[in-house]
Amino acid sequence: MVLSSMQPSVKNVFKMMCFDRLFHCVDSPGEAPGFSETEQTEPPFPKVLHCPNCGKLLKAKKAGRYRCPGCARVLRVEPTASAALERSRS
Repeated sequence: MVLSSMQPSVKNVFKMMCFDRLFHCVDSPGEAPGFSETEQTEPPFPKVLHCPNCGKLLKAKKAGRYRCPGCARVLRVEPTASAALERSRS
């Protein structure tokens, strides 16, 4: 685990408590080993999405099928947290 951008007072407490031996502390995220600016920094779920049909907000806790609270259309939420209308079975 790498901790970055800590306030100086917090960093001092970490040093006094020897937490800097448990955690790798850096001044900025770019200094962290293996860090890439293109990496996704937030987990995809839970996510608040807009329905592609009516624009109503939809809360998705995980990937799967959801019914829009506005237009009642069925949406497929992908593991990447993108939403698309599901095709009707006819």
